[in-house]
Amino acid sequence: MKMIQRFLLVILILGLIDCSTLSVNTKHEQSVSFSDLKTYDWMPTPQKLIDDPRVDWKLLESRVHTAVDKELSAKGFSRLTSGSPDFLVGYQATLDKKVVTTSLDYSSRYRYTRPPGWASFEYEEGTLILDIVESKTRKLIWQGTARDEVGFSRSPEEKQEQINEAVRLMLENFPPT
Repeated sequence: MKMIQRFLLVILILGLIDCSTLSVNTKHEQSVSFSDLKTYDWMPTPQKLIDDPRVDWKLLESRVHTAVDKELSAKGFSRLTSGSPDFLVGYQATLDKKVVTTSLDYSSRYRYTRPPGWASFEYEEGTLILDIVESKTRKLIWQGTARDEVGFSRSPEEKQEQINEAVRLMLENFPPT
């Protein structure tokens, strides 16, 4: 019986680890007329770098740029690499350790009751922040934040898809009406 309970506990923990944990939030400056925005470019460098040897910063930058360029293009925005674009896009990325602890209740209405147990697991959560800044004033006018579990063992295609999905959800209602 104990062996079955341990097996079920392992399955439960693996299931919790595999669940999508993507959460997205956006906010914007209410006084800005987003309908005037047509062109954009990228800010020269990200504001915050992840200092972790497992993160290939250049590859992450390429993935973020690809995802954002695709979404903004689909919405009718044009990237302007020379001249004065209407807005600039920047991003930040962070990596934090997280711990989840859950109660395991062994009680049953039909059998004996054991005291509840606890299970904890640690994972790493990545945060991607997109900033949209008015190019003339350098004022932040829109910001999107996406948080998700980082899976370093995922394939390159899965990592790109994770970033694509985060960016798609962040920019889903951009520009705000």
